[in-house]
Amino acid sequence: MIITNTAAAGTPLSHPRWISLARRGMLWSEVQVFDLVTAEPDGHLASSDPAYVEVFLCASGSAQISEPDTDGPAVRLLEGQYIVQAANEPPLELSAGSSGATVIRVRLLPSATTAALPPRHPALTRPAAAHPGGA
Repeated sequence: MIITNTAAAGTPLSHPRWISLARRGMLWSEVQVFDLVTAEPDGHLASSDPAYVEVFLCASGSAQISEPDTDGPAVRLLEGQYIVQAANEPPLELSAGSSGATVIRVRLLPSATTAALPPRHPALTRPAAAHPGGA
């Protein structure tokens, strides 16, 4: 598992701090990235990537979600709420609310990508046990 904390690298607190909890080659799933992002009040949290399906879960505080370059209203994401961004949709911008926010970001590989991967069949195997008294 890779764990990276940008605060330890000397990132100013005015920028979001994130911890990468997992990356693609380390999970037996369609998850590419699982990050924990924290931002100060009204700070930038994340930008979605239209190439992926992404889930943003507000773990604490609140977040504002908006589409850049549009006049559409921002949507408020409260603690415990989440939003799923489908692949090939316009990107979203997330910013922390007035009390800051911590968001869990999960990026899933799109079906076009996973269809090209070799099949994976995780399984637990149990050695054959000898039965008393024969077969």
